[in-house]
Amino acid sequence: MAITPGTYLRLRREAAGLSIEDVAGVIGTVPHMDALGRAGWLRLVEADETPIGADVIDTLRNVFRFDQVVLMDLDDIARGATGVPAPRLCRLCACSENDACIDPVTHIGCAWVAAELCSACALPPAAPAVAATATGLAA
Repeated sequence: MAITPGTYLRLRREAAGLSIEDVAGVIGTVPHMDALGRAGWLRLVEADETPIGADVIDTLRNVFRFDQVVLMDLDDIARGATGVPAPRLCRLCACSENDACIDPVTHIGCAWVAAELCSACALPPAAPAVAATATGLAA
């Protein structure tokens, strides 16, 4: 079963390391809303309680990465369209083949390690003590 469009956007926002308040603090709305109103609007988008139109897509794409085609496919599926295959997404970060996670150090994209799991999510980051020991920085 495919995830909802709002869940997809939430997972991609979280994968970017952003809170709702982070996003609300940098987006603009017409008509103007204060940051609290923008945060509430984002919660409605992520809960699939408000339509995701071109204006929503344009606003959010300026803040974090997501695949617009995946979002539109998920929206079609949510509306009951038949013949639209569910996109292949990581169950943790919702990356896709067209929107891979990019390692900030190596600049290499993730790969599939399981049907619904990308390599970036497969291994949790090393704990600070383990990382320090591995790099010879332990005290």
